[in-house]
Amino acid sequence: DVDGIMLVGAFVDETVTRLIERRALPLVLVDAYTEACYDIVGTDNFRGAYQAVTYLLDCGHRRIGLVGTQPDAYPSLRERRRGYIQALEDHGIAEGYFGDCRIASDEELDAAVRLLREQPDITAIFCGNDHVAVRVYEAAQALGRRIPDDLSVVGFDNVDLALYLTPPLTTMHIDTPSLGALAVEALARRIESAEASCMTTLVRPRLVERQSVRSLVPMQAVSPG
Repeated sequence: DVDGIMLVGAFVDETVTRLIERRALPLVLVDAYTEACYDIVGTDNFRGAYQAVTYLLDCGHRRIGLVGTQPDAYPSLRERRRGYIQALEDHGIAEGYFGDCRIASDEELDAAVRLLREQPDITAIFCGNDHVAVRVYEAAQALGRRIPDDLSVVGFDNVDLALYLTPPLTTMHIDTPSLGALAVEALARRIESAEASCMTTLVRPRLVERQSVRSLVPMQAVSPG
């Protein structure tokens, strides 16, 4: 007897779509993905990734790797990959360094180690999420590279673990309470007006600076007086 559904963090597969269409239930997707027309409240993964990579560029890094995505990854990760590529292109950097892998798998550590071995001049890595960043920390330690002295790392999601890494991880924070509140508002509007046009609302992440990034920009000398 529910009036509507919020579907969080999933693809809307055929079974769920048929169920909802059969019962004509209002539906809002929260960081979920489908080709069908539904109201969506999500994270601006492209802009978040773009900001993270731009931050590394502003810190003087030019050889920046990406670990934890692949071209056919989950849509949120594809958008983070696209933001990484666009940030480099907008700053005149044609070459990216990719450690492609599936997330939440044993591939993450192998991809990070392989990338650092094949591209030893990399000075920074942007990670598909914070759990991938943990594997990058492990890879750096295995190869004798110190964070941030030898390698800077930026994650995405700002999970609790990020604060307790050594050093604490610089990452992109996702405002999940705002996502939830906006989704409730969107569902209430959809219940009131079933024929209204579908809307997509994106919440932009914000950078949380900690100690995993080293600036390569020389400090300007300050004249006395």
